[in-house]
Amino acid sequence: MDIIDFNPQRNCTDSPVTSQKRPGGTRFDQQFTRRPADLYPTYDACHVVHALKDYQWLPPRLWEPHSGEGHLTDALRSYGHEVFESDLYPRRIGTKQQDFLKAAEPPEGIGAIVMNPPFNAIDAHLTHALSLMMPLGGVVCLLCRSDWAFAAKREEFLTREDHAGEIKLLWRPRWVPVDQTKHQGRYNYCVQLWDASPFAPPTGTKIIGTGRKQREPKE
Repeated sequence: MDIIDFNPQRNCTDSPVTSQKRPGGTRFDQQFTRRPADLYPTYDACHVVHALKDYQWLPPRLWEPHSGEGHLTDALRSYGHEVFESDLYPRRIGTKQQDFLKAAEPPEGIGAIVMNPPFNAIDAHLTHALSLMMPLGGVVCLLCRSDWAFAAKREEFLTREDHAGEIKLLWRPRWVPVDQTKHQGRYNYCVQLWDASPFAPPTGTKIIGTGRKQREPKE
């Protein structure tokens, strides 16, 4: 397994993103052209993983199948995990080129998938992740917009016995570099959890957690 290009601090030292408001309190509309392949790097990955680790047990070896620029991968590695990174369109050395939806099985030794899949194909990627990991007693962690769950067609995911809960992020993650916008994130996000491991919550109980953005120490 290649463990390279690791910089655990790069996501935690950026300047805070502030919002702009119109007179009367309404924030300026954000106008961004959607990126090819729905590439929106997880710039706040260190904060997301910090919240995740507060509530969810994760095995030593993980798979990030939509690694992109590697933000989420590097944040997971900063906690000592080995992470296999793959992507349909690799963007750094050491990332395996792979169509996740065509993967027949997880890489050897993988116990969990932690992912931020393309927004326009979340359900397909989640369905495949669950089909790979749950029969093996694994874990799936999905970073997604909070309102993803507010649809009748998502009932099949949220009523599964292995659905372990949700971690609500108490800030709005940003998907644009801080030097390209003065706005904070537009949408609320959460991490949805599925756990078939021996460390899963007892049947009938669910994790309902919250995650705050880490504060930077003052000099």
